[in-house]
Amino acid sequence: MKVDLYNHEKKYHSWKEQASRANYIEGDLTKKNSDILLKYIFDMEIGANVSLKNKKGGRSYARLNTIKQKLIQMMQRLQDRKVVDITKVNENQIQEFFNDIRSGKIKRKDGGEYASIDTYVKIFKAFWHWYIKINRKKGINIEDLTVEIDGSAKSKPKWVYLDEEQMKLLLEKCEPRYRAFLSFLYDSGARVTETFSLLVQDIHEEKGVVHVDIKDENSKTFGRKIKLLLCGKDLLEYIKRSELKQEDRLFGFSPEYTNRYLGELAKQLFGNKVSKAGAKYSDLSMYDFRHNSCCYWIQRYKNNTGLMFRFGWKTEKYILYYSEFLGMRDLISQEDLYVDVTKTELEKQLEQQNKRVVYLEEQMKKVDELADQLHNQIFNNAQKNKHK
Repeated sequence: MKVDLYNHEKKYHSWKEQASRANYIEGDLTKKNSDILLKYIFDMEIGANVSLKNKKGGRSYARLNTIKQKLIQMMQRLQDRKVVDITKVNENQIQEFFNDIRSGKIKRKDGGEYASIDTYVKIFKAFWHWYIKINRKKGINIEDLTVEIDGSAKSKPKWVYLDEEQMKLLLEKCEPRYRAFLSFLYDSGARVTETFSLLVQDIHEEKGVVHVDIKDENSKTFGRKIKLLLCGKDLLEYIKRSELKQEDRLFGFSPEYTNRYLGELAKQLFGNKVSKAGAKYSDLSMYDFRHNSCCYWIQRYKNNTGLMFRFGWKTEKYILYYSEFLGMRDLISQEDLYVDVTKTELEKQLEQQNKRVVYLEEQMKKVDELADQLHNQIFNNAQKNKHK
């Protein structure tokens, strides 16, 4: 069962219980804005009146909370501009609104600039297409105001990049109880929710290789079974040392405390400088391990298909992002490695094979020496018998 790390379900139902009361008005929204907001969110909960352009089915509780929060923010900012009913906004008003957000003219309540503008645009587009659909059922045509809205990201996301030496140092210096967990995040590249949803029984060994089985119901995209070539043996030791049963959760750390600990540790090891990916080392969180895992594995997979499967991606856009980030866009198809096998792993196997060859050569040398001794002994005995 997928873990609800941040209690999204509880938060949503707590809000819905209040919002379902008669004459409820959301915060400082106007009655019209509050009513259309509630109708939209309740429809999205069950997947009703979803636009043909959008994903079918009910939205997750995490998604519902995000949609609600960001729509409320947009409605509030539009109310500041005398748009007291969002359904009556015109094309010029909405274009100007998003342009002013992008330029920084419209700021958040705390005075900061909006970051993920593309997210706000996507949410508004989904809302407006829903509004078009419910009116079409009534025989009313509503103009699509979203066609010309710029939905591109204002800038690439900032995150904490650690090179392989920095990651090695961090794993060496972290508290022992976190080592297997963080090594797993780095090795598997699994999403945080996928990781916390794992049971001990999802980890198993086949022909000397440890695998993790990420179930469909626990994944954002699709389930997958992948090899753990970096942390496998340590993970088995962690399970044994922790005396975990097959039905137990693999990891039971507090997300909030773990993120706080990681930020403090990274600051201690690397200072409070800005990493190559734009975020300060002190901002390191569990989510950054997936980014760093991508940077590690993208240089080791022979083809994009294997990499996409490992990370649960449905498109290649992320591969383009990370290959450009590493400055290796033209090299990604030239790496000649086996899927799911790293250079390090191959080098280890080659070293073991060389040791076996040396050992066999030494044994053959001893056999040859014994054969010579036996041959000489037989020859000497024969000579002695000849002269008797």
